[in-house]
Amino acid sequence: MSSPQITLLAENEEYEFYRVGSFSDENINYGVDIDKVERTCFCDCPHFINRLQTEKWGGARIDDSEHHCKHIREVLYGNY
Repeated sequence: MSSPQITLLAENEEYEFYRVGSFSDENINYGVDIDKVERTCFCDCPHFINRLQTEKWGGARIDDSEHHCKHIREVLYGNY
């Protein structure tokens, strides 16, 4: 399985916003948000939303890789 295309959509000193291609369907993209200040991350893929979020307002801690989906892992580490 090859890595999906990752596009940086916006970045500033507080946030990074990415579009990450689906691993299984080239017609689907997911949004990955990295909050540099709060040290949290979020993906809008169903697996992350329904199973992996741990923070009260959504998302997961950046240092909690156990709760990262493959799209977040691809953005943060270059692999899943």
